[in-house]
Amino acid sequence: MLPTSSRSIDQAGTPTSRPRTIPAIGERWGRYLMLNEIGRGSSSIVFQAVHLELQRNVAIKIPLTEDPTQRQLYADHFRMEARLMALVDHPHVVRIHDFEEHGDWPYLVMEYIKGVTLDDLLRQSGRMRWDNALRMIRQVTLGLHAIARVGLVHRDVKPANILIGRDGAIKLTDLGLALNRNHARDPECDDDAPIGTAAYMAPEQANPHSDIDSRADIYSLGVVFYHVLAGHMPYHAISSKEMIRLHRESEPPPLEYAAPEIPDSIVKLVRRMMAKNPAERPPTLDALWVEIRKLEARLTQPASPVNPLDGPLAV
Repeated sequence: MLPTSSRSIDQAGTPTSRPRTIPAIGERWGRYLMLNEIGRGSSSIVFQAVHLELQRNVAIKIPLTEDPTQRQLYADHFRMEARLMALVDHPHVVRIHDFEEHGDWPYLVMEYIKGVTLDDLLRQSGRMRWDNALRMIRQVTLGLHAIARVGLVHRDVKPANILIGRDGAIKLTDLGLALNRNHARDPECDDDAPIGTAAYMAPEQANPHSDIDSRADIYSLGVVFYHVLAGHMPYHAISSKEMIRLHRESEPPPLEYAAPEIPDSIVKLVRRMMAKNPAERPPTLDALWVEIRKLEARLTQPASPVNPLDGPLAV
């Protein structure tokens, strides 16, 4: 049954507007009406909602905790994430609309994408055709380039953070773990725990105190590229620690074994993107984009036309 009100009573018997539970479908938070849950991770939940005045669909991200103390920590984290997202305005990066608080619940209001995550797509279909995968990786590269231009390293490039719209548009999301290289101190780096998702993490990223740059995102994107082409991740481990060790020390199984139809030039690009040594990867996201464009022009028939607005120098 839907709650009749989000108001509650504090210990003194005074009515408050502090909701004590995660919102229910049909509940109103400020100007927004919650429509349905569209995503859930280990620390947050995302709802599709509608702005009641503008009648515009939005995505609302809320911390997944009932602990008020934890919610205050999330408020600081969400506020920082919103400021980082506001630095980036690009068609391949999900846009931020606002940071809000409803009682003691912080939340982000973001662009709503009607579609699925790449993670959902892989669970449904297993893998992608190499030409479609190359096109998708190019679009994610452009999003990462826009992020890098304002001094950020995403640090959590993975299928769950890549959205595929029903119109085919690709959007990169979730800057919750992003590193701002313009700041001397990384607020995420308060202990020795690695920052990111172990299955897609660059070897140098396993050390939270290392000086990483966009080549770490190129590595993670290379792992995503491998995954969508092979239909499985390059490494399998029973723990995050073991997964990190594999990324640092072991070569992945040859991609051509899993998908022999993939052109050799694409296999070589994935291998370079996943090089253990950052110096052996494409040096910048600009360089990676140019390389992908050349592959598309040579391998796809007919080659997709180059849009003058679809390139690093134009965004």
